[in-house]
Amino acid sequence: MTLNQLRYFKMTAETGNLRQAAEKLYISQPSLSISMLNLEKELNIALFTHQGRKMELTDAGKSFLRHAETILGDVDKALVHMRRLGTERRTTVHIGCTTPVIQDELPEMMQSFRSLPGNEDTRFIFATDNTPGLIRKIKEGQYDLLICTESGDEELAEYRLREDPLVLIVPEDQKKIPDSWETLAALPLIGYEESSMMEQILSSVAREQEIRFRFSLRAPNEDAIAALVEHQMGCAVIPWTRAMEHYRIRRCPLPGGSYSRNTCIAVLKSDSGRGEAADRFLRFLTGV
Repeated sequence: MTLNQLRYFKMTAETGNLRQAAEKLYISQPSLSISMLNLEKELNIALFTHQGRKMELTDAGKSFLRHAETILGDVDKALVHMRRLGTERRTTVHIGCTTPVIQDELPEMMQSFRSLPGNEDTRFIFATDNTPGLIRKIKEGQYDLLICTESGDEELAEYRLREDPLVLIVPEDQKKIPDSWETLAALPLIGYEESSMMEQILSSVAREQEIRFRFSLRAPNEDAIAALVEHQMGCAVIPWTRAMEHYRIRRCPLPGGSYSRNTCIAVLKSDSGRGEAADRFLRFLTGV
């Protein structure tokens, strides 16, 4: 079995027609037909049923398609990662970050780094996600480094960048402020996505205070949450950052206890494939 056979099979499954698949693959129809027959012979099972010119997957074919898509997806990820280890390693830094970082530190970091001799041509490519998503992608080789919520993941080296205090935000004209955790928990609350690190942090706070947060709405990050609070959709416990100053909301202290979210720079401990530019940028940010 070859990668080409997997690609041919996937295209045939998607089009359901040998002629159309052959045209998209830039091969002859007889070559494609022989390739699919050989694949079925090797697997010793029928992958397609034929109804005139229409080809439909058998149950075995549907199962094999899932395997083929996984294999081809992994190959594509490997190609992306290995190409990144080529010439661009000297000049390009791939960064994964959470949304607040783009609004606060990251632009200043990039400008300061590029102002230093030898770094003028450095190219930054970055994308945003929540922290668990970023960690998964750096392990897949998509990023050189992350700027995200501190996770304690044992495969990462994390360097703390800043500490943001948790506060209660309410609509600007709201007068009554909760004086206990029980009162706060009874408010109409807006929470984070369940897969996020902030959801984990708030769950830890709730356990410590022996309360239960009941979220009427959920949003992906502080900006979305602050916008909802500004429009009288509820209240929220969030980390306070500079970006929050742009919203018409009221910041209130928590009823008791001091809590925060730590933002860090994170890299894989074992990432021998990190490029020269990424290593220079990491030393610039952390001093190590």
